[in-house]
Amino acid sequence: MPAIQTPKVLIAEEERITADLLSITLQELGCQVKVTSQEIMIRDGFLHWKPDLLLLDLFLPGCSGLDLLREFRHLEARMGRTTLIMVVSSLGFREVVEQARELGAIDFILKPVDVDNFRQKALMYLP
Repeated sequence: MPAIQTPKVLIAEEERITADLLSITLQELGCQVKVTSQEIMIRDGFLHWKPDLLLLDLFLPGCSGLDLLREFRHLEARMGRTTLIMVVSSLGFREVVEQARELGAIDFILKPVDVDNFRQKALMYLP
């Protein structure tokens, strides 16, 4: 009988309160969670830790979440793998949401985060 793998989630979020809220919610769902806002750690976590789900803020120190989303989708196309990426942002303009989806985001969570809504979406996407 194969072992059940714990879902891995990388949270790329600068706001400590939001990061903690997302992290605690995911840990309650049985996920293994890593949190960072540093660009180099986001890239490293994405490439080497290989999360099942990436929660990506649009405003990160020194980089744009949309630029990272675009970069990760190009990398995945070359590597032959796909990671679910959900954008978490206070910037919920229709144009921004559409751009994130066009770049491959599976969903968009608006800040401040509604925990019940987030939990439902996380359960929908986690393996």
